[in-house]
Amino acid sequence: MNTPESNEPAILFQEEQQFRQPVLWVILIFSSAMVMGTVFWMWLRQLIQGESFAPDSLSNVTLLFFGSLIVLSDGLVIAFFLLARLQTEVTTEGFFLRFFPLQWKVRQVDLTGVERVERTTFQAFLEYGGFGIRRVGKSKSYIIHANEGVKIFWDNGMHLLVSSKYPDELFDALKIVLAGQEYQE
Repeated sequence: MNTPESNEPAILFQEEQQFRQPVLWVILIFSSAMVMGTVFWMWLRQLIQGESFAPDSLSNVTLLFFGSLIVLSDGLVIAFFLLARLQTEVTTEGFFLRFFPLQWKVRQVDLTGVERVERTTFQAFLEYGGFGIRRVGKSKSYIIHANEGVKIFWDNGMHLLVSSKYPDELFDALKIVLAGQEYQE
């Protein structure tokens, strides 16, 4: 806990978002089951029953190799969505973001030249091309869960969108940090 004599910055806002949308997991599990089921069916048919699954089927070694690559790739996609998390933190020292596992280090957002900050609602796929870290023109976004967030606009035309389940609290924390700078709402 921070005490008045402590040198550690006070935490004004902290949030961690994960991919926990039911629709996403239904799609991931269904597609994974289809992929794995197809590979296992090909293995069963050719390697165990000794029958080709197609007229010009692969050799047993090639089938095992490519089937294993497909199963491994599918497992890595599921693992990515299980492990992925967007960590957002606003302290008296600044604004920090990390999208794990794509970013191993926490990144501080440079708030120099911020013109304005606003709460916003958005459509991830239509406006930003989906979830994750996105760059479209002069905008960058960190989207993992919600259709709400905070958008920061700089005087050079750039803007940053950060999704949040608590956009009001994130907005208020950013206002406090920017109050020390020449920021006006």
